[in-house]
Amino acid sequence: MKNQPDGAASKPQHLKPDLLVSPWVTVHTAYPQGAPDWIAVSAQAIFDTSEQRYVIVDVEMQRPIERGGLTAVDIRDVPIMTILAPALMQSVGIETAEGVEEIDLAAPRLPQALAREDVQLMAARKYSLARAVGLPALQTVADYLAVSQSTATRMIANARREGLVD
Repeated sequence: MKNQPDGAASKPQHLKPDLLVSPWVTVHTAYPQGAPDWIAVSAQAIFDTSEQRYVIVDVEMQRPIERGGLTAVDIRDVPIMTILAPALMQSVGIETAEGVEEIDLAAPRLPQALAREDVQLMAARKYSLARAVGLPALQTVADYLAVSQSTATRMIANARREGLVD
């Protein structure tokens, strides 16, 4: 698997005016983690600027024949975007007047430590990124901020009214 996939940009891409995402990502892992019958998975995704989402461009899976080899069911059941999501959520930058600040939208945040406006902005950014990655956006925001899904829904509705999300 190549380092940079064909057709991938070399610089971070705008998901929102101030939110920059990695133009591509490659992940090598075992799935499921720690299981005796794991599958070696290598996957790449690139950010499609016209669709404003990540698309999978290459996947390789291997399991030695002595551990059962790969079956069609194995191939169907491996959640590639779920495997890629943590790496995609970590490769995020916020454009500021001083330059680009790297942030990790994979690690959960506690809203008590942030001002209300900051929580709203973080919820909007996490929602946009979850949609681009193909994750359930509202549930992802709820998990990220450790709030109920109904609270996350209200936050995103407010963010939508403020023009922070589409």
